[in-house]
Amino acid sequence: MKRLSKMEINRKIELATSLEEKAKEIAKHLQSCKNKPSKAGYSVSICIDEYNELISEANTFMNAIHEEQENHIGERSERWLDGDAGAIYQEWTEAWSQEFEELGDDFESINFQDLATNIVDTLMDLPDQP
Repeated sequence: MKRLSKMEINRKIELATSLEEKAKEIAKHLQSCKNKPSKAGYSVSICIDEYNELISEANTFMNAIHEEQENHIGERSERWLDGDAGAIYQEWTEAWSQEFEELGDDFESINFQDLATNIVDTLMDLPDQP
């Protein structure tokens, strides 16, 4: 793998957009909880489950990219790994090795707008090529 395909780039954008929209939806439902706690709690729980599913999808996507990168490194020579191209490629690989955490029961203290911004920025900032 020398760079992300167009399909992978589009998937990255799609995941970032979906996570941002879901975080906004959760924030809206949490605000409703403050106004009408008996009616909004269930919808928040559903949104949290959907958000965590998106986080899982993002992690699966990043792991697949990282695995392809690791396979590419495994096919390269020791000389390539020790050279500039190898170092640059390894930096790219390292950027894709992270994982996002799913939300737990303590979600009420989270600022979902900040969380969404951080995750979206992190995902979108992952480089498409070394």
